[in-house]
Amino acid sequence: MRTRVGWKFMKVCCSHDELDDFLDTLRPTSIFKSNLSKCGLCHSDLIEPHKMRAQYLNCISKLCGPKCEARYLVLSCEIPGNKIEIYSTNEHKEREKNSENSDQLEPIEDHLSRKCKKIIDGLIEKNITKAEDILQTLEQNQTKYELSLIPSLGTIKNFVKNKKAYLKNKQLMGNFIGNRTENLNDSSQYLNGDLGDTTCDKADETVYHNTLEDEIETLQNFIIESKPDKNHILEMFSSKIDQN
Repeated sequence: MRTRVGWKFMKVCCSHDELDDFLDTLRPTSIFKSNLSKCGLCHSDLIEPHKMRAQYLNCISKLCGPKCEARYLVLSCEIPGNKIEIYSTNEHKEREKNSENSDQLEPIEDHLSRKCKKIIDGLIEKNITKAEDILQTLEQNQTKYELSLIPSLGTIKNFVKNKKAYLKNKQLMGNFIGNRTENLNDSSQYLNGDLGDTTCDKADETVYHNTLEDEIETLQNFIIESKPDKNHILEMFSSKIDQN
């Protein structure tokens, strides 16, 4: 039987900016699971049923080490402006010191805060894409951006590299799904157009299902070759379904 997690309430935020500011005061985390479900934050009968997102965050702090069990749960209503609740469980586990090297320096945190990621995203949109230029901009505007720490050049390079890969996959996936959806819609219209002709129904149904199987196989090959982010695949499919 799965053990029930003892989540402890931490804070309510009223915006994602407030959420980012609060999470930046904690030790670094990464999202290891995210899902949508029926919103349990809004209890008014006047609000139509809608979704909320649950994000589970793991501690990745160098001060704790890989065995840290501290986790956070962020519940955010999908309606803009509604509240966001934050919970936590387990305490941070400090990294064990090597008794033979008592003078060993403590590991230094080197990560991008959520605020810093947003700033770099904005710089990339302005075509400032070289890590060296981004670092220089952050250093020159540290007071303006209200950044307590400036990330290292290596950290910025990794972020820019991953961001470029994400944007490339986003464009490829958008074009890919758009073309595949158009093909499936054409096949669906072909099938529906002859529903009155019972002699063609079976043949048309076979054509449609064969087309669907071909598209699924093509999608699988595309995912294997381009390795897009899982959450991005779901996001792109959801947007296409909503449009149709």
